[in-house]
Parts: sequence; structure tokens; C-alpha cells
Amino acid sequence: MLLQEVYKTVEVAWGVLGKQIKICELGNQLMKWRPEGVAKRYFLNNGALEHVSIDLNGKHGAIRLDLRTDLIVLNPNLKSYFDLVTNFGTTEHVDNQYMVFKNIDNFTKVNGVMIHTVPIIGTWRGHCNYHYSNDFFVNLSSAANYRVVFNELILIGGRVDRTLISSVLIKQKEDFVGELEFEKISKIVKG
Repeated sequence: MLLQEVYKTVEVAWGVLGKQIKICELGNQLMKWRPEGVAKRYFLNNGALEHVSIDLNGKHGAIRLDLRTDLIVLNPNLKSYFDLVTNFGTTEHVDNQYMVFKNIDNFTKVNGVMIHTVPIIGTWRGHCNYHYSNDFFVNLSSAANYRVVFNELILIGGRVDRTLISSVLIKQKEDFVGELEFEKISKIVKG
């Protein structure tokens, strides 16, 4: 869900890229606080040239693809195709953390933007399979040569037990880190 509290990340991305962009959204995100109700409609109504959402549930026009698999092998045309890739609470549900982050990197053009909003360790109990450390995206950016534009902890509804880490990153080179390097830098807790 694209929550109102994390919407500022979209404004940051638009500040870097403009609005006439190609967007890949992980999940089929709802925006219950907006009249459009669905992020796909919101982005297309606000100037996006193209919007693709990926979700196994196939709802709201999402393409049914499994983020646990290397999607570039299945469709090489997705490599470096999108200006913006959004992760508003999807990766924490995917059982192959390396592959989902590799897919995000692969989808994003060099100088493109990635938005991530995920739960930090010790919060959102019972909601998802994975939680991330406060410095996960800073560490990932250092290893993968991303530029950090925005990185904040955000409390949803003012609740400490509903804290998210929200980051906006710019991809600066092709090729994602290897799986062993990802495992070394990643501070992801299962459960």
C-alpha cells in the first residue's frame, strides 16, 4: 500500500526525474487516501508515460510474475527499461531477498530512481516475512554504487511499532552486486 506518510518519496523521485517517466511498481499498490484508489491510476493520471505493476495476485492490472525468479532471463526487454521502480512494501513478502533486489536493479535504468519503503526490524509483527535494519539501504547503496537521495525512518500513524525505512536511491552503474556480497551487507531479519 502506498501510504500517505511515505508519499513524499514520490515527490523526491519526481524532483529527480520529472513526471513523464516509465514506472515499474512492485505489488499492485492501493492509495486509499486518494480518489484514484490505485497507484497505477494515480501515476497514469499524473503524467507517467507508462506504468507496469508486478504482483502474483494479478489485481488492478498487475502482471503475474514471480519476483523470486530472475525476470530478466524471462524477458530481457525489461533490462534497464524503467526510469522509476517502486517498492512500497513488497520485498518484505518475497522469499528470495537477493533476487527481488537484483530484479529491482535490473529493471532500473542507469540514472533511474528506486523507491523503497519497508518495515524495520522489531516492527510490523505478523505482517511480513522480512524486516530491515535502519542502515540497510545505505549499506546496499555503498555496495551497489547507488546514490542515496532520501533515507528516513517514518512512523505510520505515529506508532513506533509501525516504523518504516523509506529510501530513494539513484542507480549509477549497471550490474548488481553478487549474491555473496549482498548477503554480507544485508541486514535483513526473517520472521
